[in-house]
Amino acid sequence: MFEFIQLLSPFISIAAISISISQYLLSKRVNILRPHSDRLAKVFEAWLKSKLFLPDVLNPKNLPEDASIVSLPTPKGDLSAFPFAEEHLRTGYQKQYRLLKSLEEQILEHNDKMERFIQSLCEDLKRDLGLPEAQTEPSFAYYRRIVVKLLSKISSGYPEGELEIEEIKRNGERWKLEWDGSGLVVGSEEDCREALTIIKKYCTSEEIVNRTKKFLKDAEILERGRVSIKESLRLNIIDKIKIGGVIKGKCKACK
Repeated sequence: MFEFIQLLSPFISIAAISISISQYLLSKRVNILRPHSDRLAKVFEAWLKSKLFLPDVLNPKNLPEDASIVSLPTPKGDLSAFPFAEEHLRTGYQKQYRLLKSLEEQILEHNDKMERFIQSLCEDLKRDLGLPEAQTEPSFAYYRRIVVKLLSKISSGYPEGELEIEEIKRNGERWKLEWDGSGLVVGSEEDCREALTIIKKYCTSEEIVNRTKKFLKDAEILERGRVSIKESLRLNIIDKIKIGGVIKGKCKACK
C-alpha cells in the first residue's frame, strides 16, 4: 500500500501544482477583471438610460408634431462609442446581443413604414384640401398636425372633443378649424368647413383605421421587446457585477 502511494505521489504533486497554477491564473484574471467590470457596468448603465440604447418606437398614439425630430439620424444601439463594452456584449452575452440587433432592425423598419404612412396621409390631405402649408398665405393647413391628431384619435380616443370652427377676424374674413385647442386650418369659413368634413371622413376610413390599429399593435409589441431586452441586460450585466460578479466575454483591453 505504501509503495502504491509512493508511485502516485509524483502524479498527486503534479495535480496539486496544476490546481494551484489554475487557481492563481483564475485569481489573477478576476483581480484584473474586477475594476474593468466595475467601469464597464457604469458604461452599460449610462447606455441603457440614454437615447443611444435603441431608437424610440413610433406609436400612432403619441407621434411628434415636429417632423424634424423624426428626420434626425437614428441613434445606433451598437455601443459603437464604447468599443470595449460592445466587444463584451457581443462575445459574452451572445443571446442578448442577437436579440438587441434584431429588435433594432425591426424598430427601424417599423418607424420607416410609420413615417411613410404619415407622409402619405399628409399628401392625400393636401390634395383633398388644396391648401398650402405656408403660413404666409391667407389660407393654410398644418397637415402633419392634422395627421397626428387623427391617428391619435383612432388609436387612443384622444382628443375627446369635437372639431370646432372659430371666427378669428371680424366680418367673417378669417376662420380657424381647431381640435382640442390646436389650430389645424386657417382660412375662409368654407375652407374650414370643408376641412372638418374631410378630416371626419379620414377618421372613419376603414383603410386608415385598420392600418393605424396595425401600427399600434406592432408598436406595442416592439416597445415590450425594448423594455424586456433592457431589463435582461440590466439583470445579467449591471446587477451581477454590482454584487461581485465579473463581466463575461473579452475585449482588446482584457484579452
